[in-house]
Amino acid sequence: KKFLNNRNLFLNFLKNEYEKNQISKLKCIVISTKHTRYNFNYYKKLYIQTLIEIKKKYSYSSDQILFFPHPRDESYYIEDLKINLSNYSNIKSISSTVAENYLHDNNIEIVIGTYSTALYYSKIIFDKEHVYYIKNYENLGKNNELNNNIVGIFDSLDIKNFLIKNEF
Repeated sequence: KKFLNNRNLFLNFLKNEYEKNQISKLKCIVISTKHTRYNFNYYKKLYIQTLIEIKKKYSYSSDQILFFPHPRDESYYIEDLKINLSNYSNIKSISSTVAENYLHDNNIEIVIGTYSTALYYSKIIFDKEHVYYIKNYENLGKNNELNNNIVGIFDSLDIKNFLIKNEF
């Protein structure tokens, strides 16, 4: 009885913020993970492969794809991503706007990212049909129980792996 269902309040807030920051014609959002100096180059290659595959599978232009760097990434990682990913997508600048601000938009057809609550929200709150995770081949092993549980949860929600083959 004391549970507050604030879903509509949350959706209205995001819609209002989105309208202030709207980028037209978006079809796809790609959400990155927090980087370290040890994994940055690996993820940069993974994002490029993902963006190439998106463009190939869906014939989207770079203007229709928005890449979201992790909001807590250091600015030099974000600048490097801007340089290396700008031919494949728009890159969200550093701001307080998060991926969830764009998820209510009905034009967004596909949401792809590393394991995150944003993917969960895409499916559960925003009812996006095409939500995919990018499997971290570098750190996920079959013996890693926590990550296997995350994969199980995502699979149960019909959030599947976008890149099936490990090409790295």
